[in-house]
Amino acid sequence: MAPTEAPLRAPATEVESTAIPRRGDVDPAGGKAGAHLAALREADIPTSRSGLPETEAAAVICGQLEAGADEDALVRALPAVLPTVTRAQAVEVVAIAGELYC
Repeated sequence: MAPTEAPLRAPATEVESTAIPRRGDVDPAGGKAGAHLAALREADIPTSRSGLPETEAAAVICGQLEAGADEDALVRALPAVLPTVTRAQAVEVVAIAGELYC
């Protein structure tokens, strides 16, 4: 019999992606999330009833900023993630997340 070979698989990466937080990793009722959501609402930026999409977006923004991402790139990408946010509002969303959530 021929020896069996291990199945091919992609090489393991040293660092896991933090771009998309798991739902259990964010809590829209938490302290910093509550302050973040209140600031968004105060700035007349539309938010969902639960606040979960905005909290997930804030977590992604923070992770990207910590990784050295360009704020302008985040602003340009944000309306695709939060469709109710305009590009002009995206500037505020990134700033608020950076100040209150990160």
